[in-house]
Amino acid sequence: FEMLTFLVRQPEPSALGSDAARRRFVEERLLHRIPDQSMSAVARVDVTPWTERDTVILRVWCHVRAIT
Repeated sequence: FEMLTFLVRQPEPSALGSDAARRRFVEERLLHRIPDQSMSAVARVDVTPWTERDTVILRVWCHVRAIT
């Protein structure tokens, strides 16, 4: 896996509350930063509170293509 880390200011507290909401956020706002620019590469999206108010760390776990 490759893990991409983003610092995100949440528009509202529940904006990233569910897995579906986190995946939708990645698809709508961060897809251009994902390997292959495809949600099929995304295996997992984690959210962790950050020290600054209304800010979270968003970690996107992506599958890495096999080297042939």
